[in-house]
Amino acid sequence: ACDKVFLKISSSLTRHALKCHINEDQVLEKAFVWSKHKCVFCTRLTQFLQQYKEHMMLHSDPLPHLCYHLECKRRFSTQQELKDHIRTHDPLRLQCQYSNCDKLFSNFQTLYDHEWRHY
Repeated sequence: ACDKVFLKISSSLTRHALKCHINEDQVLEKAFVWSKHKCVFCTRLTQFLQQYKEHMMLHSDPLPHLCYHLECKRRFSTQQELKDHIRTHDPLRLQCQYSNCDKLFSNFQTLYDHEWRHY
């Protein structure tokens, strides 16, 4: 059990729930609804709960922020560390995370738009 108290449903509650209780199905189901199907770590949008659960497992590592750059896969504890790291990739080449898909993208929006089609 957890003794953390939050006065309202907020991004900090959702972040805490996912960081500390990510392996609990009930937490993932509520976070899916609270965040309007959007990942609180990387803002990736998912259509279905099962896709959300599978995606959130990427963030279950103690370093939840991962680099999607081709062949990098480094992880960071904060979003800012990841942003600083991403600037070292020039040009940015983001790889689709779905197996059997080798498409590359130069920005997150086109990557997310493409991955949405896999759903």
